[in-house]
Amino acid sequence: MSTGEAAHWRHEVTAPGPGGGGIDETLLDCLGAVASYVRKNGSTSSAPPTGQLEMEVDRLADSEGISGPPDRRLVERLREFTTR
Repeated sequence: MSTGEAAHWRHEVTAPGPGGGGIDETLLDCLGAVASYVRKNGSTSSAPPTGQLEMEVDRLADSEGISGPPDRRLVERLREFTTR
């Protein structure tokens, strides 16, 4: 991904949307840590290492997108994932 493309997507996720604000810097930093971990370590297991994270996203999501701001439980799952 180019620097310009990365800047574009950063703007997309942090810009206020029609229902409120974008994601905050803390969550964005956590997501960056997850992406770095996966890029460095990959995954050789048959089950994705993101299972708990996916469950949290499913819990927060509805047919319109994320139903509310990310909560403490999602942040805890991100921390668990990045400390493996």
